[in-house]
Amino acid sequence: MREERDLDIVLKEGGRAAVVGLGASGMASLRLLKRQGMQLRACDSRGREKLADRDLQWLERNSVELALGAHRPESFKDCDLVVLSPGVDQRQPAFAETGGGGPLVIGELELASSLTSTPIAAITGTNGKSTVVSLLSEILNAAGKGHFLGGNYGTPLSSYLCDPVDSDWLLLEVSSFQLDTSPGFRPDIGVLLNITPDHLDRYQDFAAYCESKFSLFRNQGTDDLAILNNDDLEISSHLDDLPGRGKRVFFGRDEGGDLPGVWVSPEGLRLRDMGPGMEDMILPLDNPILAVGINRINSAAAVAAAIGAGCPLAAIRRGMATFKSLEHRMAKVARINGVDYLDDSKATNIGAVAAALAELAGPVILIAGGREKGSSYEALVGVVKEKVRALLVIGEAREAMVKGFSAYTRVEPCEDMAAAVRRAEELAQTGDTVLLSPACASFDMFAGYAERGNVFRDAVLALRNKKEVIA
Repeated sequence: MREERDLDIVLKEGGRAAVVGLGASGMASLRLLKRQGMQLRACDSRGREKLADRDLQWLERNSVELALGAHRPESFKDCDLVVLSPGVDQRQPAFAETGGGGPLVIGELELASSLTSTPIAAITGTNGKSTVVSLLSEILNAAGKGHFLGGNYGTPLSSYLCDPVDSDWLLLEVSSFQLDTSPGFRPDIGVLLNITPDHLDRYQDFAAYCESKFSLFRNQGTDDLAILNNDDLEISSHLDDLPGRGKRVFFGRDEGGDLPGVWVSPEGLRLRDMGPGMEDMILPLDNPILAVGINRINSAAAVAAAIGAGCPLAAIRRGMATFKSLEHRMAKVARINGVDYLDDSKATNIGAVAAALAELAGPVILIAGGREKGSSYEALVGVVKEKVRALLVIGEAREAMVKGFSAYTRVEPCEDMAAAVRRAEELAQTGDTVLLSPACASFDMFAGYAERGNVFRDAVLALRNKKEVIA
C-alpha cells in the first residue's frame, strides 16, 4: 500500500496516471500528462464507438491504454494519479475505493493550475460566470494585458499549458465540480458572484453546494484578493465562516455603506476605497447592455477584478464600451407582431430564470423544462405568478412543472421546442415576451444548452418567415 503523496511529488516522479472522462477536459489532461512523461490510461463509461475518431487516433499514436465501458476500481489501483473530468461524479464507488494510500485523485483544474506560475483570476457562482469572464477579458484586452480565457468556459487550462503563450493572467470560469476535485487550487483573484440552488442531484444538500463554492478561497493568502457579492444572502451571512486569508472586496447595490468595493448606483458604478484616486468616484455604465438588470451587478464584479488585476480606469471604460452580449443569454431573436422572442437557454437553474423574469416588465410566455437537477421550483412561484401569462413545458420535467405551477398560472405541456414556439405564438399578445428560460439541463433532448437555444431560434425564425410570406 503506497503512502499518499502530494501532486508535485507525483508529477516529478512520474509513474502511471489514469484520466477519467474523454471529453475536452479529459483529452487535454492526457496531453498535459504526456508532456510530464507519465504512462497513461484513458477511462470512459462510453464504448469505443462513442469516442471521436481524432481522439482515438491520438490515443493510439501515444500508446495510451484504454479502459472503456464502465468505471471499475481495478482500473485505478495500480495508478499513482487519477484525474477526473468535471462531468465525472467523484462519489462513484470506483473512485471511493481508491483511498487509503492509493492513487491521488484530483481534477483537471488542480492538475493544470499546479503546473503554472502565471497569476490566476477565477470566477465562480451559480449564474453570470460567462458574462463576467467575458467582460473581464474585454477589459484586459483594452488594458493591453495578454491573457488566456478558459476553464469551464470553452478551452480547458490543460490545453493552454500544452502550447502556452506569454500571458499576464489566466482568466478562468470555474464550476463547483472543478472546485470539488481541486483541493490545492489558489487563485490570485477569486470572485464569487452568487449562490442559488443548483446541481442538487450531485450534492447531498444545498449546504454542501454552498461549501463547494466557498472553497474557491480556502488556499488564498494575504496577498490574494477575494471579491464577494454583498447582496447575496448566502454569501453575506457566511462571511465569518469563509475560508482563506485573502483581502476582501465587495460588490452589490450601493446602500451607503463603508465596505471597500464596486457598487451599483443610479449614476453608474461607485468605486469605494479601491485604491489611490478611487476612494469615492463614479464609473458610468455607458454600454446599454451593461446598464440594465443583472448585468449591472455583473459589471461591478468584473470591474472589481479588473482593478485587482492592475487595469487603469481608462482601459476599464474602453473594455466596457465594446462588450457585446453573449449567445443564449437573454439574446433577442426576433420581434413578431409586437412580441419579443428571447433566447435564455443558458438559464439552467431556477436562480437564472428568476433573474431573467425580473428583467422583464410585461407579461411573459415562458418556455421551460428539460432534465431536472434536483432543485425545488418553490423559489420561482412568486415571480411566475406575477409575470408569466402562460408556462409551456417540454422534456422530462413536464409532469413536475405542471404539478408545481398549475395553481399559479396557465401551464401546458408541449411535445418539443417547435410545438412550444407555435403554441407561444398563439397565446402571445402585443407587448408580451416569449422567453426560453428552461430552469433545467438540456441533455434529455439536446447535446447542450447551445443546441437547445439554436433549435428555439430556428423555430422562431421559421415562424417569422412564415408570417412574412403570408403577409
